[in-house]
Order: sequence, then C-alpha cells, then structure tokens
Amino acid sequence: MLHLRRWKGQVYLDFDALIRRFCAELGLPLIDLADGWIARHGPDQVAAWLRDDVHTTAAGGDVMAESLAPFLLDWLDRTPCLAGRSLPRPLWRRGVLDTAPALAGFPLERHDCTDLPLDYVRLEDADTLLDLGRTVRAQGLVHLFHPVSGRLTVTPDPPGPGTRLATIDPFSYVPRIGVLSFDFYRGRDLQRLAISAAEPAADIVLLKGSRENPLRTYLGPVLTLEPADG
Repeated sequence: MLHLRRWKGQVYLDFDALIRRFCAELGLPLIDLADGWIARHGPDQVAAWLRDDVHTTAAGGDVMAESLAPFLLDWLDRTPCLAGRSLPRPLWRRGVLDTAPALAGFPLERHDCTDLPLDYVRLEDADTLLDLGRTVRAQGLVHLFHPVSGRLTVTPDPPGPGTRLATIDPFSYVPRIGVLSFDFYRGRDLQRLAISAAEPAADIVLLKGSRENPLRTYLGPVLTLEPADG
C-alpha cells in the first residue's frame, strides 16, 4: 500500500517509486493511496482528509479503510493468494530495545502519543552515557518533541562525531514522537550513546502555547535491525 505523504522538504529517496517497481517486478498487488488517491478524489478533497503532512482525520481514515478493506479481502480470498510467486526473503527484521534498564537511575514517564503509549526516560541537566551492554544494529533513537525540550548533542560510540538534535519544533505544543535516525535508517553498529544536557532553543517559536521549564529531554527505545533468521 502506498500512503500519501505531503513532504515539504527535500526528498532523498522516492519510496513510492521503489514500492511500485518492487511490486511490478514481482507481480504483487498494489493499492495506491498516494497519487492514485488524489487522482480519484481530487487534491482539495484529499487535503481535507489530512490533519497534517501524513496523518488522516477520522473521516480520512474511514475513506482509506473503505478503499483498503475490499482490496485485501479480494486477495485473501484467493487460494493461494500469491501462488507461483517466489519472494525474496528479508535479511533483517525490526526490533525495539528498551533503554530504561541502561538508564535505571533516571525517572520514567509514560506518554501516550497518537494512541501509542510508551515509557520515556526523563533527562534533565546533566550529560548522560547510554550503554546498551552489547553491540546492536541501530536504526534510530526514539524521543519526544515536547514544549520542555531544547537542543542537545547525541554522539554514537564516543568520542566519534556527534549529531545535533532539536527535540522541540513549532508544533511541540502537542507532544509527539520523533526518531533520530542513524544513516537514514539503514542502521549502524552501536553500543553506546553520549547524550548532552539540553540547551535552550530560543530561535524555535511554538505556534501555540508557551514553553515549559525546566529543560528536559525524553528518550524512548532504540529501534534496531535483527537478523531475520535469528
């Protein structure tokens, strides 16, 4: 399934084109709820079904489900639904590694963002070293965009080069889940992360509400890639 995303910044990888090519080469069914959705319903109607660049409103979700359900049922009713197709086996499967045990001295807070409740470690005014205890293939570090947050530096396996990360943006009047990706989600081998104390990001202005104090950073799990045959 292709899902509409209205990217405003530069797109480094045309994911939709890759999916179309993959399905065409393997003879797989594809439902287009991206450009095909706009072609069927028109750009103004589709824009009314989106509440931001990616997520649908309740009405938009209903329309998407009404398109998707008969498509899936049609294929699932076929016996077998993918007869004669030899699909490549994945090399990796996605995993989630909880960071709380490695940061046991820090408080946990539970936040429910977009109906996904997670425990987040709360960091305040000190530099922190996250030691995972083993080397993992890490895709990214989950964090919260939050009105109490600022800018920090995340350094994989110090003393290597660090990455500046803003955990506040103009939309952070509503806490949201963010991910600091490693190598554009291709992943990298990782055992430790050095995380600096947050600094104020005075140049970032919330579109609604006001900032909160004191500065805090909320870290969630590490997204990993595990061998598919493991």
